Amino acid sequence: MEALMSRKCLPTLVLISTLFVLPTVIHAAQTVTSLRLLYPSFAGSWGTAWIAKEAGYFSNEGLDVELIRVGGSTRMVAALLGGSAPIIQAGASAA
Repeated sequence: MEALMSRKCLPTLVLISTLFVLPTVIHAAQTVTSLRLLYPSFAGSWGTAWIAKEAGYFSNEGLDVELIRVGGSTRMVAALLGGSAPIIQAGASAA
């Protein structure tokens, strides 16, 4: 009898749990995080960030990304280590 009662209560418990969790998820989706992404040059290999921004992929994830061109990897790494840019888009040398 108790197993039957628990099976009947399960949908109600799921519904109540959803009602408590759903407002938290909706609130989390509304917050927007701003950040800077540094890239070295206007080259095709660095286009992924531009595509993601223009297609709205960043905003779909709650990110307001500012793309900043910085001429050289030395400056990008310095900005990353200094804390002024949390993300850089860099590559390794071919040599």
